[in-house]
Amino acid sequence: MNLNLWPPCLILYTDDLPAGVGGEAGFLSVKIRPKYEHDVGLHQHEFTHIWQGIIIWPHPLLYRWYRWYRQWAEVMAYRVQMRYPNWDGDELSLDDAAWRLVNSGYDIGLTLSEARTLLNV
Repeated sequence: MNLNLWPPCLILYTDDLPAGVGGEAGFLSVKIRPKYEHDVGLHQHEFTHIWQGIIIWPHPLLYRWYRWYRQWAEVMAYRVQMRYPNWDGDELSLDDAAWRLVNSGYDIGLTLSEARTLLNV
C-alpha cells in the first residue's frame, strides 16, 4: 500500500478486482493490479476519478446512476491516460482507448466511432 499525496489517496496493489479490470477508484483509494504497478497511464486514469470525486461531491451516485455522467467521467479519464506511458512505456492509442471505452462494461451506449470522436480532442 502506498500513500499518494496529489491527489490524496491510498494506492493498493491487488488482484482483488473484477475480471478484466486493471484498476478502480473508490473514495480516496485506488486499487491497481500488481502487474500494472508501473503503468503511469493507468494510475493517472484512476487519479482522475479521485479528482472527480473530490471536486464533484455526488460523483459516486452520478457515476452509478447516470449513463451521461459515467460517459463524461470515463472520457475525461481516458483522455488523461492517453498522455502518459503504460506498463511497457508506450502511450495508450486513440483506437485502444476507444475500444476500452466501448467494450469494458461501462454501459455508456457509444459506438466505436463515437468513442473515437469524444476522445480525440
